[in-house]
Amino acid sequence: MNCIRKWKMNSQNRIVNLLMIARKAGKLMLGFDMVSEALKTGKAAAVIFSGDASERTKKEVLFLMKRTEISVPCYTLTEYTKEALGHSLGKMTAVLAVCDEGFSGQIAKLVSD
Repeated sequence: MNCIRKWKMNSQNRIVNLLMIARKAGKLMLGFDMVSEALKTGKAAAVIFSGDASERTKKEVLFLMKRTEISVPCYTLTEYTKEALGHSLGKMTAVLAVCDEGFSGQIAKLVSD
């Protein structure tokens, strides 16, 4: 008797899996300094915050986006702390930038589902 266990992966888990692929492809910038650089150079296609990112970090990133007149989607992974993202992505961080339109589009699609 074959017993196949199926479960529905929630959207945030799927996003983190997508982020892991983007990291391996070199399309992910981790940490405030790298995200700032990606925003300044126009490489960032989306910005993602961990669930426990400080208000100061969010405020500084949003201020930078406003100052440089860059508009990219921002998301917060409420179920993932800095430590949980670090475990999945290899570096503990509260903010990251996706630097690929394809990955960003897939994340937007998952968020809207």
